[in-house]
Parts: sequence; structure tokens; C-alpha cells
Amino acid sequence: MNKRELGAAGETAALKYYIAKGYALVSKNWRYRRFGEIDFILSGCGAKCENKHDLLVFCEVKLRNKKSFLTPAEAVNITKQNRIRKLAEIFISINPQFENYIVRFDIAELYYDESLNYRVRILEEAF
Repeated sequence: MNKRELGAAGETAALKYYIAKGYALVSKNWRYRRFGEIDFILSGCGAKCENKHDLLVFCEVKLRNKKSFLTPAEAVNITKQNRIRKLAEIFISINPQFENYIVRFDIAELYYDESLNYRVRILEEAF
């Protein structure tokens, strides 16, 4: 399995996790021109919202082999965080129906082993 296929399988594992928790996928791999991409945009409900879809989650998915020295979250540096924040602002400005939603930035950490078993860990409010 090549790197792209590993990444796609990892994204699928992370998305299944969110859906099992009651989130709905708003957009996957959302791009704005050449500025960048957001892996997932989801709506759902956290502890802070009253209605089922008052929360908008922007999620960066990062995948690592179990043997990696760095955690997946460590790959989301301040530059990447700022880019995701800016993309979130752009997304909401283009989609004003989300203006009043609570916004959360997550990192989905995925680890895989030699058998391509994925372990998903969601870091809510990661930045």
C-alpha cells in the first residue's frame, strides 16, 4: 500500500469514528484555491451546544506508523494551525449558514501497525 492509499484508509477510519459519535460530514478535503485544505469539516454536538448541529469541527487528520518518534499532532505546527484557522474563516464566510456555530479545531491522530490496523485518537480543541 502506498502513502496515498495509507492516508485515504486512515481518513476513512477517522471519519467512521466521528460518524459513530453522531457527527455529520459537511465536507471532506475542502480546498480554497491554492491556500490549503481542511481534511474534514463536521457538524455535531459537544458539551457546549444546545442543538444537535450547533458545533462545527475543523479536523486535521495525521497518520503515523507505530514506530514513529513523533506523534501525529506534533506534525501540526503553528504555521499549519494558522492556515487551518484562516481556511475555517473563509469557509464560514462562504457558507453563512454556519455563522453562529461554535467552532472547534481537532486533530485526528492515527497510528497503524504492520497489519494496517488503525488506532484513532481524537484530540478535541487541539488548537
